[in-house]
Amino acid sequence: MKSYWLGNTLILESLPNPQNAYMLIRLNIENDVATGSWHETTAPNGEFKGAQYSGSGQLVVNPQTFAMEGKWAGAGFDQKLQRIRVYAGNWEITPVG
Repeated sequence: MKSYWLGNTLILESLPNPQNAYMLIRLNIENDVATGSWHETTAPNGEFKGAQYSGSGQLVVNPQTFAMEGKWAGAGFDQKLQRIRVYAGNWEITPVG
């Protein structure tokens, strides 16, 4: 992932891999809380068959290390159920380098 700032918004963006899987995260950080949105395009020959997912997330930011921990949620197509469903999970974002 590469990261850069656009005003108060932290942008995290992956470089597409050989299968063109890709992720983009936009987080507005205020008072040690990051709130934002994400978009993911999965690999066409992977488990999710090129599906696109998007959603929101909110994380608590450690002001000393800038590591973030929180939750994400988003809608996407469930291949097994053959319908749209809401997914949710934990997020940990840690700066490297």
